[in-house]
Amino acid sequence: MQPDEEPHIVFTGKSTLNNINFLDNQNKKNILSWKNITGSGIYFSSVDRVLRISKVDIDELNSQIVFDQKSQLNLQTVLIQGVDQANEQQNGKPLSIHIDAIALSDNQVQFSDLSLIEPFYSSIDHVNGQIINYSTEPNTVLKVEVESNVNKSGYFKISGQLNPTKPTLSTDIHATFRDISTANITPYTIKFIGQKIKSGKLNVTFDYKLRDNLIEGSNGIRFDRVSLVEPIESPEAVQLPLSLALALLEDNQGQTLIDLPVRGDINNLDFSYAHLVWKAFGGVIAGIITASFNFLGKLLGADDAQLEFIGFALADSRLLQQEQEKLLIIAKALKKRPSLSLGIYPVYNTVCDTHALREKELATLLAGNKQKIIKKSRGTSRQLLIKY
Repeated sequence: MQPDEEPHIVFTGKSTLNNINFLDNQNKKNILSWKNITGSGIYFSSVDRVLRISKVDIDELNSQIVFDQKSQLNLQTVLIQGVDQANEQQNGKPLSIHIDAIALSDNQVQFSDLSLIEPFYSSIDHVNGQIINYSTEPNTVLKVEVESNVNKSGYFKISGQLNPTKPTLSTDIHATFRDISTANITPYTIKFIGQKIKSGKLNVTFDYKLRDNLIEGSNGIRFDRVSLVEPIESPEAVQLPLSLALALLEDNQGQTLIDLPVRGDINNLDFSYAHLVWKAFGGVIAGIITASFNFLGKLLGADDAQLEFIGFALADSRLLQQEQEKLLIIAKALKKRPSLSLGIYPVYNTVCDTHALREKELATLLAGNKQKIIKKSRGTSRQLLIKY
């Protein structure tokens, strides 16, 4: 080997890192630690710039993810420094990495967002699962299946596939949240819709596809027995009559179902996934509120019923047959939506109803006079007939 020549290092075998802790330089708090990370079936060549690992086992990893008051991520500095150091040490050909499988066992993530009006905290425990086929090679398809507990009583599962080097080109993700306490997400409901939630459960199933930087997805959302508290001022909140929306949406089992499609371009400088979802949520709620009777009609399969009014013939208080059918539909809808109350406001047309009432009064008057004329005409040879 020449004096200026790099050593040729080849390693095969197994490697273990035990009881590692990373501290935040600013507050000296632990931000990342693990009990054991083991790589087996390792092959590394410094000349070929290749690292292949058959399996990586990650046991009892603990991560503290924090967004500070300025929405800065605590791990961001560490990650950027690590990448910069790796780039400085890299000479020539980049390292090609391939890991057949990554197994996760009993890991934990503590998440905090301090940028909100009320801070958000969440604990993700017992993270277990596997990641298959990680590679730095282009056009690789990585598969993931991971599940965990959320804040002790909740459950989360995610599965799907993506391109690990360019996830914005091709990603397909399916995820499920079950039995999440709505009180825990109150900091975000305050920020985006200006409403505090007292109690209830949240269940969400979503599917997302990301193709060439365009994200498109569907969110199936179910709230169980949600109880609202007072509205709270937030500069970013979309003002919505949420109490009315819940009364329209909540069925007699206390469940509220919302189908929430989303679409966006992540290349947009203002793109934010959270803003995208809450904007879509606001749009759905606003649509229901502005066409509440149409919503009730669709609930019972009567899309064209025009339930927002009960029509009468001019100057007539009798219910027409089709209007009686509308009332039956409304009664059924109110039975399905026990939290909803109905206000009835009588109206009339000052021109048309007034004219019809005068005609009706005239007809009554003429009918009475006709009878009088007929009686007076009896006994004579002539009768007077009045037509009107």
